[in-house]
Amino acid sequence: MNSFTHSWAEELRRAAVDSHDKPFIRMMSGQWTYGEINQRSDRIAASLHAKGVCRGHNVSLMLPNCVEFALAWFALAKLGAVCAPLNTSFRGQTLISAIDLVESRLLIVHESLWEQVADVRNQLRHVSQLIVVGDQADATEAAQDDLWQVLESTSHQAPEPPNSTFSDLCLLLYTSGTTGRSKAAQISNRFVLRHGQGVIDGLHL
Repeated sequence: MNSFTHSWAEELRRAAVDSHDKPFIRMMSGQWTYGEINQRSDRIAASLHAKGVCRGHNVSLMLPNCVEFALAWFALAKLGAVCAPLNTSFRGQTLISAIDLVESRLLIVHESLWEQVADVRNQLRHVSQLIVVGDQADATEAAQDDLWQVLESTSHQAPEPPNSTFSDLCLLLYTSGTTGRSKAAQISNRFVLRHGQGVIDGLHL
């Protein structure tokens, strides 16, 4: 197994150099190469940085399985920020508690899940910004500059890399909450990279 000493984001940068035109993500909605994901996440990282996201910030994601999830996670990692994906079934007080627990200032939500967020929006203590993903996102209450399409298409100066290491936090995963409220397990770059390598080795990919 590879011995990782760098971050999740740095691994994407390396792969984009070594395998720029090779397929990286395949979904029913399309296919994207390492180079495409790297370039798009660079643009998103710059836009998020312009909105004030930086190293150590927790950002909540309420997204289904979609390419924007991967792009957001990589973009946050490039800033040294921490991705906190929410269970898309969360509603009401459960949703409020999960977001408040990690003190996210920014929430990225898919248009299909907008109503769940809109119902509790005024009760979120820390969230000051929302970004809405989806082709019909402009039909929500989101401001024009808070739409994902605008975020990805706007040009901002790239921030300095945060020099994240393999031991730094990059992900917060919620527990099932079967015996109480969900807690946020802290996941490092090292865990993500070694888990991914373990899957590759186990499946002989």
